[in-house]
Amino acid sequence: ADALEQGGLRLEVMVQIVEIYNEQFRDLLTPDAASREPPRLKMAMPSSSAILQGAESRSISRDCNGGIMRSLQAALRFGQAQRATSATSVHGRSSRSHLVMLLYLVTSDPATGIKVRVGRLSLVDLAGSERVKSSEATGDRLKEAQHINKSLSALADVMVAKEKCVAHVPYRNSKLTHLLQDALGGQQNSRTVFIVAVPPTRTVLGETLHSLQFSSRLNSIAVHRCSRSSLLLDTSNCGRSR
Repeated sequence: ADALEQGGLRLEVMVQIVEIYNEQFRDLLTPDAASREPPRLKMAMPSSSAILQGAESRSISRDCNGGIMRSLQAALRFGQAQRATSATSVHGRSSRSHLVMLLYLVTSDPATGIKVRVGRLSLVDLAGSERVKSSEATGDRLKEAQHINKSLSALADVMVAKEKCVAHVPYRNSKLTHLLQDALGGQQNSRTVFIVAVPPTRTVLGETLHSLQFSSRLNSIAVHRCSRSSLLLDTSNCGRSR
């Protein structure tokens, strides 16, 4: 930030935190969001990057004690406290939604107010894949598990489609993949990293193996950037991204 200011530019950091619960977006930065009807969020794609309309955006200050890191931690704690969780037979406090933290970095010219560049970092805490037989989920918990598993399958399907360079990549089969389309799409300046956390206990060995199988499937995929001509004419001829 200091280097940018020395070059005559201003850096602004904005954050949005939402959850995807039963295939619906819910703003986690709205006060008392869990106790009332949440505002309806809409997704728009003015360019290759999807944006959330209606979600609260907080400006992250680097002037306070602790700077940007402390401000981000405070926003994340606030959002996590409102995230949907419930007890199952496998986990006493199971996440029932995907949490998405969108961090926007905007550089602008103070003299003109014109935005020079906008970058986005998407941090996603996926709800754990869940085998209903093990979790003994029923009612609302069963519905949540079905939505979670469906969206995780949609994520894997997108990665497989990118690997094969098919003409139609099913981003819109899930709110998760639709929102992350720019990161998953192999854009020139995009990078995607998956981290899988598993517990070192025998009691949930089946769930751990299921998670490792899912991560292994993703790890085996090399995402290509396909030219428009290869998508329309010859899907077997693809160029690898650098």
